[in-house]
Amino acid sequence: MHTSGNAYRWEAGTAPDEMLLAPTPAWLLQVLTRAEAHPGHTAAHWRGVVTDGTAEGQRNDTIASLAGHLLWHGVDLEVVRQLLLCWNAQRCRPPLDDDEVSRTVDSIKCTQDRHGGA
Repeated sequence: MHTSGNAYRWEAGTAPDEMLLAPTPAWLLQVLTRAEAHPGHTAAHWRGVVTDGTAEGQRNDTIASLAGHLLWHGVDLEVVRQLLLCWNAQRCRPPLDDDEVSRTVDSIKCTQDRHGGA
């Protein structure tokens, strides 16, 4: 009921059972298609990675994987860079040079851009 006391009514021909659904927007189809095509690791996997860190021999690959995951989910490039610089300093044994972390993040961003990623 409207505050005037009148009942709300659908305009003739516009009730939900009288109208066709609007076409799905292209941007939504793209998001849905990407989500189905790239299921990725579970949240538990990523929690383990960020909590446990990584050791020599796996550091660069792990940073690349984390960068790809964050960028694919739309996290801003500079936010990804700063997060991974902090993660590297705290969780990599021993930490990589900051320049190497930045180069790895940039490389993953370029790869995603070439392949239509986020």
